Amino acid sequence: MSEDGFDRTFKELFPTPVLVARVPDHETLNKELKREIDAVRNATPNGRPEAWSCDVYTTFHSNFSLHHQAGFSRLTSRFMEGATEFAKGLSYPMHENDLSIEVCWLNIYGRNQWQERHNHSSHPIVAIYYAAAPPNCSSLILHSEHADTMLRPQYLGSDQVDHLSIKIDPEPGMMVVFNGHLRHSCTANNIDEERISVSANFNINLKPE
Repeated sequence: MSEDGFDRTFKELFPTPVLVARVPDHETLNKELKREIDAVRNATPNGRPEAWSCDVYTTFHSNFSLHHQAGFSRLTSRFMEGATEFAKGLSYPMHENDLSIEVCWLNIYGRNQWQERHNHSSHPIVAIYYAAAPPNCSSLILHSEHADTMLRPQYLGSDQVDHLSIKIDPEPGMMVVFNGHLRHSCTANNIDEERISVSANFNINLKPE
């Protein structure tokens, strides 16, 4: 209790859960994925939606079923493991086989390419896997839900309680899993090497108890 007699408790409510994991066999996996990704890129036109401002190469509208292709089966299994771990951490009331990938696609960022802020609000879980992430490549930015909702003074603290955005620097074999409503973007890729990621949107078939 404080000197003035008030009993105060500072609560951190409505946290933003994000799972960041390193796939254990990522070096072997990424070698396999490189062959598959090259084949997909050679056979698939850029499927960039007209609403996007960026010019990144993506199969979002041209091939969004990578999880059904044999060459991506190991990554699909890793996606399922990561998303299941994330869902368990949030205590989602799931049963066996309730979690499924609806769409899975490829994004390739060349020099100066970026991705504007967006979310995947129609899906409860999103996962991103980095098949190629050279040093100093494009960063993933996660944006607070409060970023555009209110004016606030500059935050001078060193923790992440009140930051309006958080930067994650990708590494090969890194997987990032979060709720679909969380807005995110990618900074410009200011190196010559390509940054390659595979993303998946998940559905959860929640059954009544």
